[in-house]
Amino acid sequence: MRQRVFVSAIIVVLSLVPSLSMGGGFGSVYGGLATAQSYGLGKGTLGISAGIADANSIGGWFGYGMSKYVDGRFKVALFDAGSETKLAFGGDFKWQFWSMKEGTRYPFDMAVGGFVEYDDRGPGSIFQIGSHLIGSYPFALNNRSTLSPYGRLSVRLERDAKDNLGSNSDIRFGLNGGAVWELTPAMRLFGELQLDGNNGLFLGLEFDVM
Repeated sequence: MRQRVFVSAIIVVLSLVPSLSMGGGFGSVYGGLATAQSYGLGKGTLGISAGIADANSIGGWFGYGMSKYVDGRFKVALFDAGSETKLAFGGDFKWQFWSMKEGTRYPFDMAVGGFVEYDDRGPGSIFQIGSHLIGSYPFALNNRSTLSPYGRLSVRLERDAKDNLGSNSDIRFGLNGGAVWELTPAMRLFGELQLDGNNGLFLGLEFDVM
C-alpha cells in the first residue's frame, strides 16, 4: 500500500512539471543528493559529489543532525565556467515532518527546508536562495541494505550580478529525482538527474563520520 502511494505521489509531481516551467537560469552545481530522512541528533557526515551537467562540477559537503528531525549541510564545489574553473559554496537544511518510523499513518518520508548558494562567475556572480520539498521511500533489499528513491521539488530566487552591468533577479523552479543505495550502515551511494537550469547527472558518496 505504501509503495503505491509513493509511486502515485511521484506521478502527480511529474504531471505538474510542464506547467511549472522547470529549469532556466544558472541552476545548482551541487544537485540535491539527499532523501527526506533526517540524519538524527548529533550525527555527522562527509560527502563527495560529481556533476556531469551544463556546468560540470566536483564538490563535497559536511552534514550534521541538529535535532531528531532537523539537519543541515555546508557545501563547496569547483565548477566549469566556460574556459575557467570557478568556486561555489552554499548550504541547505531540512525538517522531516513525515517519518515512516513513526507508524503506518505516514506513507513515506517527507521533508521541507531551504538552501542558499553563491557561485563566482568572474566577472559577476550568481546568488540563489530558495525552498525545497523532498519525498523518499526506503525499500529493504534481500542483502539487508536499503534502496531509497527520492524526488525533490524546489523554488528559488536567482540573482545574476554582472560587474558594471547591473543585476537581475528571477524566480526559478527545479526538479531532482534519483535514488540512494546504502552500501553499508555508514556509507551511501547517490545517483540523480537534475532539471533546474544546470541540467545533468549527479553522483555522490556519503560517509558517516560522527
